[in-house]
Amino acid sequence: MIKSKFGALTSVLQGQSIASGIFNTTEAKQRKQDRYRSLMRGINISSFSTFENLNKCERFFALSKLELSRHAASELIEGFKFETNMDFAFGKAMETGIQSGILGKNKQEIFFDMFMSWDMPLDAIHPKGYAKTFVDATIAIDKFLWIKENLLEGWELAWFNNKPAIELSFCIDLGNGYYYVGHVDAVLFHPILNMYRVLENKTTISKVVHDAMYKNSNQAVGYSVIVDSIAKDAAKSATFEVFYLVFSTSKEQFDKFLFTKSRSNRAAWLNTILFDYQRIELCKKTGFWPKRGDSCFAFYRPCKFFDICDLGFENFNESGEFDYVSAEEIDKHEFDFKFTLQEIIDTQKELI
Repeated sequence: MIKSKFGALTSVLQGQSIASGIFNTTEAKQRKQDRYRSLMRGINISSFSTFENLNKCERFFALSKLELSRHAASELIEGFKFETNMDFAFGKAMETGIQSGILGKNKQEIFFDMFMSWDMPLDAIHPKGYAKTFVDATIAIDKFLWIKENLLEGWELAWFNNKPAIELSFCIDLGNGYYYVGHVDAVLFHPILNMYRVLENKTTISKVVHDAMYKNSNQAVGYSVIVDSIAKDAAKSATFEVFYLVFSTSKEQFDKFLFTKSRSNRAAWLNTILFDYQRIELCKKTGFWPKRGDSCFAFYRPCKFFDICDLGFENFNESGEFDYVSAEEIDKHEFDFKFTLQEIIDTQKELI
C-alpha cells in the first residue's frame, strides 16, 4: 500500500519546476528552529510552549531549560539527545503544506515544500503505527485544499512589509530582563468583512477533539499584537478571529473551530504573562521548583525526567546554573516584530 501511494505521489511531482515560489516556507521553518535552539535555553526567554511546561510542572520547566543550556554548550546527557521524530516531522510537514497552500502554490509545489521540510527517512513508518508517514501528510493536505477552496473563500493572505504574513516572528521586551517570543502560522484578511483572522494549524492522534481544548488558549490571543501592527487601524483590529484547523490522524480528518478575540482578552493575556514570570522569579528566589506528579505520565509515555528529576541541577548542566540570554544576543535574531511592554500598552490605549 505504501509503495503504491509513493508511486502516485511521484507521478504528481514529475514534469514541473517546483522549487520556485514567492516565499520559501522551508527556510522560514529552519530560521524558526535555529532561533528556538539558540534562545530558549535562557531562563529569561519564554514562549507559549515553555509556559505550557511551567504550568504542567515547574520542575520540568527548569530541567528543560538546563537541558537546552547543556545542549548549547556540549552534548546532552545520554538518553536526552535533541533529535527529531515522526511526530515532529509529521507536524512540520503538515504546517508547511498548509502554509504553502495559503500562499496559492499548486499541488506540485506544495508537496515539494513538504518534502524539503521532512527530516526523517522518506519511507519511515511511525513506531506505534500511527498514520504519520510522509504520504499520510500529503493525503491530509489534499483535504486541506478542499477546506481552503470551500470554507476560506473570500479570505486572502495578509502582507506586512512586502512579506506574506506567514511564520511571522515577534519578541516582547517585558522590561525586567525577561522576553516573550512567538510565531504566527498565518494571518488572513477579508476585504469585505474588513476583518483579520489568524490561522492556527494543529495535529493530534486523539479521536476526541473539542473546542474546549483551544477556545481559551493564550497562544492565539498573543497574536493580537501582530494583528494590531499589521492593521494599524482600530476598526480592523478591534476584534479578530482565530480559526483552528486540527487534523486528527486517528480520524484522518480536520476539525474546525472559530473563535473571536476582543481587547479584554488581550489585557488578560498580558497580565497572565507577567504573572507567570513572577512564578519563575519566586521559584528562583526560593530555589524550590515544585514537582507535579500528575504530569509524570502524559501522551502515553512517562516524563523524560522521570526517576531522575530529584537529582541536583549540576547533573543536568555542568554549572548547575541557568543561562541568561542578553539583549545583544536577541538583537542578532531577525524578528519580524519587536515590542516593549509599554509600547503594547500604549497601542492598546490608542486603539480603544
